[in-house]
Amino acid sequence: MRNLLILFLLTSVCAMGQDDPWDNWNRTYQEVDVPRLLLREQVYADSIDSDPRAVKFYVRQKAYRFSGKFTGQWRRLSDERREVMKSTFKILSGANPIFDETKDEVAIEFEGQTHWLPIQPQLVKPFKKEIKKGTDVFLYCMYFNQHKADGRLFNVFFISEFRNDRK
Repeated sequence: MRNLLILFLLTSVCAMGQDDPWDNWNRTYQEVDVPRLLLREQVYADSIDSDPRAVKFYVRQKAYRFSGKFTGQWRRLSDERREVMKSTFKILSGANPIFDETKDEVAIEFEGQTHWLPIQPQLVKPFKKEIKKGTDVFLYCMYFNQHKADGRLFNVFFISEFRNDRK
């Protein structure tokens, strides 16, 4: 009986030690096909624009994960794209100073299409160190979708975490 108890405890400890540290991220961030998602969003925005009875302004926010290829390009985050994140988040969740602190975007390629993704300031240095041009990267992002009353559609993926392997 004592040997059985020891075996049970050792098995439990080994099983707990093998938990994937990304499990919590994977539970929180839904995996998505970015080009397909963006196509759906454009079709929906077009339907709103063509419907004279539809309210022309809407926002959406969701946590997504996906892979892409880093192009090696960086740029400064525009005030307009920052405002999309800030205002969408404020409408749905409240204010957060992280958006004012965010300065940079990285270019990520999905199936031949390049998109600019803002990156949290504390991730800039590790991203530059770990992810090289042409490298596949797995991203965890907050997605901000905003359709403005004038018909402009914004789809912004804000990088919350990354890894250079899919595991």
